Amino acid sequence: MEKVQRAQVAVATAEIRVMTLPGRLKLQWEQTKQFGSKTSMIEDRSLKLSDLNADMITSVNELTFLVERHEIVDPVFRLFSRMFVHQGDVCGVAFHNFFYAVTPFLPSDIPRDEAERRGIDYTLPGIEPKDEDLARIDELSGQYFDACMDLASYLFDLTIEAQNQLIGPIFDRKLNPRKPMDKDKLVISSDSEAVKKLESYLNDIEKKKDQ
Repeated sequence: MEKVQRAQVAVATAEIRVMTLPGRLKLQWEQTKQFGSKTSMIEDRSLKLSDLNADMITSVNELTFLVERHEIVDPVFRLFSRMFVHQGDVCGVAFHNFFYAVTPFLPSDIPRDEAERRGIDYTLPGIEPKDEDLARIDELSGQYFDACMDLASYLFDLTIEAQNQLIGPIFDRKLNPRKPMDKDKLVISSDSEAVKKLESYLNDIEKKKDQ
């Protein structure tokens, strides 16, 4: 369960940082205009954002490898590994779109000795975003957040299924699968209907990739 928890923390850290960034960016420029100061520059940097997403993907990949080793216990674990790979790709695309949209507007740091030599601040502000830029960044951050939330839900499904498979027989009871309010949301479980729905969904995705 340690790798599951690590993945859950990594997903939560990345999604929250990205989701709240548009608000911080807007506040920075509002304060800069009001006070004529750069002291309120946000701490976010493009490299830090990239590292957060990379850490999330790495933690999920490590978990995927672990899950694949347990496919012999129950074939449903194959669905988890396939779903983690797919949702990791979805998160990757969403982050790519967000990253390249927001990077020009983020502060950047230059080496302190170079800044002193040039007589400039070692932290440089990004481009001032227009209202439409902020709206686009907010939209893309929401898409990334939604993708990460789906991934977090599948990680939660894994904790339920793992407990049912490994501990359930000992206590002669099982936890119920997750029941999302949105009926269109996917749930990974050993329930026959859920398995059928997931296999159909993943097969369609993989067919589209092959086309």
